[in-house]
Amino acid sequence: MRKNLVRILALAVASICALSACSSGSSSTSSSTAASSSAASTDSSGAASGGEGASGEFTFALGVEPLTLDTHLMSDANTARVSVQIHENLVKRDLTGEFQPILATEWSSNDDATEWTFKLREGVTFHDGEPFNAEAVKFNIERLKAPETASPKASLVAMIAECEVVSDYEIKFILSEPCAVIPAMLSTYSTGMMSPKAVQEYGEDYGLHAAGTGPLMLEEWTPGTSMSLARYDGYWGEPATSERIDIEIVAEDSARAMMLQTGDADVAANIPSILVDQLNSDPNVAIEMVPGYRTIYLGLNFRDPILSDLKVRQAINHAIDRNAIIDGILGGYATYPSTGVISSSIQYARQGLGDDYTYDPELAKQLLAEAGYPNGFSITLKTPEGRYAMDRQVAEAVQAMLSQVGITAEVTVLDWGAYNEDLTSGNTQIFLLGKGCATGDLAQDLMYNYRSTELMNYTGYNNPEYDAICEEQQRTADLAAREELLYQMQDILHEDCASIILYYENQTFGTRSNVDGLIVYPNETIDLAYLTRS
Repeated sequence: MRKNLVRILALAVASICALSACSSGSSSTSSSTAASSSAASTDSSGAASGGEGASGEFTFALGVEPLTLDTHLMSDANTARVSVQIHENLVKRDLTGEFQPILATEWSSNDDATEWTFKLREGVTFHDGEPFNAEAVKFNIERLKAPETASPKASLVAMIAECEVVSDYEIKFILSEPCAVIPAMLSTYSTGMMSPKAVQEYGEDYGLHAAGTGPLMLEEWTPGTSMSLARYDGYWGEPATSERIDIEIVAEDSARAMMLQTGDADVAANIPSILVDQLNSDPNVAIEMVPGYRTIYLGLNFRDPILSDLKVRQAINHAIDRNAIIDGILGGYATYPSTGVISSSIQYARQGLGDDYTYDPELAKQLLAEAGYPNGFSITLKTPEGRYAMDRQVAEAVQAMLSQVGITAEVTVLDWGAYNEDLTSGNTQIFLLGKGCATGDLAQDLMYNYRSTELMNYTGYNNPEYDAICEEQQRTADLAAREELLYQMQDILHEDCASIILYYENQTFGTRSNVDGLIVYPNETIDLAYLTRS
């Protein structure tokens, strides 16, 4: 059985290696041809854009297209990677996780954390020329939490009962209950500040006319065709060194890697792990690999009569050889899920939860028999392609592993937009997904994905005890008491086998070796504004 599994994994790796071998030859694929055509295009000044163009112009190769540039409607880090170039927050976590002032210069709370006051930076304008002030902050917070907005991240600010404008550059948030982590809530991409005028003027089309306060602004976006950012000369802070960023959407992992090698891209996201060593040996390419907050997992639809059975979920858990995936598909460039549902890079992740993620196909068969499926069953397994490194290949490896215990899984590959629609509609059985932690506060990760009332609870998981602890930790100002509640939340999810945790994904970006200034944050956002070419 193990030999068959290894053979299947080897075939998957070989297919990727074959693609990478093509990229080192003189011939080019259709993906590289399209990229080269784009890279050879010129702007109105006659300067070439793309990988080896003008010194301030760069090409960023992204696996999937952003879904929106309306910060209140965002729910994925891939979209946020573009949005955060345009929109800024009141505060932001730095590379060490500490909060730094951005649009707010200072903040404080009262003793019981029921009121938070933020003093705002003066002299800031949105890209449409409108002033940034306390009224703009009030507008954004109230719109984010408004039911008619239907934001998947509304719970970020649900406890803010009132936004009191103290002055043009001071705002007070009055809470309905204590909350010690308001700065974390206001540091995520979903609380990025948008121009109220632009939101009101363009409505649902705001994303095509996005206006934030960041060092880069949206130059053009024709969904499905092209997207570019340009330097905002009215920026309040250090001017961007990047004059223009062309964003190329390239779903195939190996094609993005090839674009780096040929010079058709300056920066590429989600470099496939199996190609890291090869790219590291190329003097024209530099690899940036950062441990991140993202957990890659299999979501199981609790509304499905088969998957609602705990023993079935446990069987699937023991059918997965995580080390084979990490070593055979990801080239060793991922982290074993030792802390369970939460990445070990995040504070308060519960140590040791992953110790019982043992690969035991015989136990899996026994559990299936006890659940009434001695001969297994058939099921669908959905996956995106290009959203996470080697996502399709990982899904195919899971398919092979499940087959060894009698579960026949049909793999369906969808583009990222269609995939999100299926997740939202509940039209899934098993699905491969990644979950990050945009705030750096693990409670938000756990609530969005598993609290029964959340729009992003794609599994339909519903545990009243878990929901109650979610509510309690949110209103607990005492940090030590809150920490214990966070551990309880993780324990419950682990006991319920709420998801099948596969591994923690490293963030792997590539640049041309003569390109500097890319900053990669643990929450998967990046800075593209200060790129330079030597």
